[in-house]
Amino acid sequence: MSPAAPSPERAGASALFECLDQAHQHMRAELLHMNRAVDSLMQGQLQPAGREQLQHAVHWFDTTAREHHLDEEKHVFPALQASGDPQAVEAASRLRQDHGWIEQNWLEIGPLLSAVVNGNHWPEPEPLQESVQLFTRLCLEHLALEESLAYPLARERLDAAALAAAGREMTERRKPRAARQPPRRKPAKP
Repeated sequence: MSPAAPSPERAGASALFECLDQAHQHMRAELLHMNRAVDSLMQGQLQPAGREQLQHAVHWFDTTAREHHLDEEKHVFPALQASGDPQAVEAASRLRQDHGWIEQNWLEIGPLLSAVVNGNHWPEPEPLQESVQLFTRLCLEHLALEESLAYPLARERLDAAALAAAGREMTERRKPRAARQPPRRKPAKP
C-alpha cells in the first residue's frame, strides 16, 4: 500500500503539488499493476493476487484518478489559461482534452477489467491488452506534459492564497468519499 497523500490543506506552498505529484506516482503504479494483470491474463496465468491488484487499480481509476483530474481542472489549468502565455494556454487546452480522452478510454476498458476481476471470461484478452496499452501510453504522455510544463508554470503563477484555497476545496470535496470508504485490508501473506 502506498503512503497516504499529504493533506492539500497543510500549510506551505508545495502541498498542492505534493498531492498532485503523489497521485502521479500512484497512477504509474496502478498502470503497472493493470498491465501485469492483463499480461498474466494473456498467458492464462492470472492468479488471485493479480486479480486483487487489478481490482484495486480499477477502483483507483474509478475514484481517485477522477478526483485528481478535477483537482487539476479546478486549480492548475485556470492559472495556465489566465497567464496569457501562449505555451501555458495551449498546454492547459491539450491537458483538458487529454482528460476527456482518458475518461472515454476508461469508460471502455474499466468494465472489461471489472469483468476480469469478477472471473468473467467474455473479455477477449488480445483486444483488452491493446486497449490497456493504449490507455497506458495516453496516461504516461499526459503525466509527462503536466510534470514538464504545466506544473512548473502553475507553481510560478499560484500565490499562497490561491494554494490555501485549493487545499481547502480539495479537502472538503474529499470528505464525503473518505467517510464512505471502508478501511483497506492488507493482503494475506502467502
